[in-house]
Amino acid sequence: MPGPFFFAWVNSDETTFNPAVHNREDENIYAFSADHAEGEFASLTIEIRNPRIGLLAPSRKQWAWLSWDNGSAIEPLFFGRLVGIPTSINQEIVTLVFSARPADYATRKATVADSMRVLPFYDPVWIAPDKLSDPDVVLEAYSALWHIDRVTHEVTASEILVGDNPVVAFSEADVFYDSVSIEIGTPPLRSATVEGKVGWTQRAGGFLDMGKHNIRTYTGGSLMSNWPKPGANIGGGWEVAGASCRDAWGVENTVTASFSASYTNNSKKHANGDAMSASWSSSLPQFTGPYLQCVLSSKSQTGLVDPGDPLSEIWGAGDPISIPSSFEVNYFYVPLWLINTTLSLSYKAARKREETISFVLTTNVQPLITLPGEEESMEIKLSSVDVSMDIPGYGRPLADGSQSNFLPSPRGQQSLQYLIALARSTLLLRSRAVSVSFACRFERAIALSCRKHAQIEDHRLPGGSASGKVVAYSFSVKGDSGELIGNVTIGCAIGYGGAVTEVAGTPDYVEEGYVERGYQTYSNTINVLPTGDVGFSPPVYGPGNDDGVIFPLTRRQAVMHEVIHGTEKAQKDLIEAAFASNILIAEIGDNPAKTVEAMQQAALAAKSTVEEVMKTNAIWYDLQLRPLTGAFAVAYQIAPTQLEVPRMIDLEAGSSP
Repeated sequence: MPGPFFFAWVNSDETTFNPAVHNREDENIYAFSADHAEGEFASLTIEIRNPRIGLLAPSRKQWAWLSWDNGSAIEPLFFGRLVGIPTSINQEIVTLVFSARPADYATRKATVADSMRVLPFYDPVWIAPDKLSDPDVVLEAYSALWHIDRVTHEVTASEILVGDNPVVAFSEADVFYDSVSIEIGTPPLRSATVEGKVGWTQRAGGFLDMGKHNIRTYTGGSLMSNWPKPGANIGGGWEVAGASCRDAWGVENTVTASFSASYTNNSKKHANGDAMSASWSSSLPQFTGPYLQCVLSSKSQTGLVDPGDPLSEIWGAGDPISIPSSFEVNYFYVPLWLINTTLSLSYKAARKREETISFVLTTNVQPLITLPGEEESMEIKLSSVDVSMDIPGYGRPLADGSQSNFLPSPRGQQSLQYLIALARSTLLLRSRAVSVSFACRFERAIALSCRKHAQIEDHRLPGGSASGKVVAYSFSVKGDSGELIGNVTIGCAIGYGGAVTEVAGTPDYVEEGYVERGYQTYSNTINVLPTGDVGFSPPVYGPGNDDGVIFPLTRRQAVMHEVIHGTEKAQKDLIEAAFASNILIAEIGDNPAKTVEAMQQAALAAKSTVEEVMKTNAIWYDLQLRPLTGAFAVAYQIAPTQLEVPRMIDLEAGSSP
């Protein structure tokens, strides 16, 4: 009667075991051994009679099922592919090696990895763009390894410390007494020092209306010529979006009116008999608003003015009465302007920002060494991609690119948790510093996988027992004796156990419940990772970390200084004082031409003096805006709780003889 072990060569697509079809003995098996270690493909080594054929020939089947009759059913033990030319090919007995690697392993692994790209254990912020599609990168913060089932070829991720429930228990009667061994491995890491740098360009844009101003000034020309023009770049990220400056009283377009008249009085004669006559002409600006006027004049010595004449104060009075033959009067005008202004500004901020988070994560593991300072530690340093830019397939981590901070935000705290999870993963793997190995019955071993969690009771072990993830197992049949046996190795973490409790914290501004959570900060908060074994106090962004600008800008934030310098009254007083010191009375004597020239030069000097007074005492609009350029760096330091590592073996406990 055939059995109890069966070996069937099959096609690659016969991936489902059929006990009615695959219960064949296509080869005579003398011995076999199946081995499976975590993170690797299970392998099958079998010894068969040499078939004297090319086992790797293209026409031959290269996949095989190994199964056995357990007394009640035919149970599959292994499905895999021949991986090489048989050893001892010239002997009667040859050795074949098969691997339980799925034909579509890469696709299966990628599918599982895609389902695990979930915050906070997978964060593209910290992953190089060329590694985003790498499925192995997905496991780095999960504290897990790939597991490939030796029969179904199902690909899953399996946690490195705690396997699936239920726990597989081995009593002292279930294992071979002399096979139990304990091995102390590499001392665990005591701590991990982590530093993460996040960078982005803070971008924001908007408009700010500076309102309207009505400015009365005697120096309106300079104000109008210097008023900002639309499109002008005024520095610091600011630009003039719109501006106007209107001369309400039309000073720039003032027209000059000319008048002339003549007068003849035939009833009065000069000594020579001519009728008394006069003529005059004038050119006067036609201002629509107020103005200041300074009189510059000349007088003749050919006659004296009647004391009752209105011009007597200018010309002087005397006797006998005689009207001058000619005279001229010069005026200097300073008009008052009414300037109506508007100003609208736009801003485009592009500010480099960097946040650094640093912390030290410690573990509560049992000591393996006694010398101080010998505990090992590790260092992790990561830099992020630009979190304000789109990550293909994941969007923008910093959805609002105008934000002043990232790590204190809810999304930023998930990136922080990734860093903690990354350190946690390595610390936990190194905490598995003890391995316990033992032999057991064949039937117990074939029920195992590297997803299982096992516990062994043995009075010789510290504390009388040990538990841990199955890190390796095997089962075999020896050809010479027919002995069926299994071997198991479990990895034991040497922590003290424990859990971390979430703490809501104390509200910083108002009592709890007054506002919804999220509207204020909390002190002494402890957030716990989904794993439940480590917590942290989130970083808080506060004043002093930058220039305090929060977008969108308000007028109060943007304007550092705004004032109109000078007043109309102060200008008027200064101009009139300049007039008073420069009024010119020029007498035309024996050389009228020379005196008129002197008068003209004095008039120009007077005008220059007044203009200098106006230039140095102009009314002007002074606006200072907060610059929106620059670079800002913020450093946060947090203190995570101690990483609580499970106690799977108590090295501090004694054992029984």
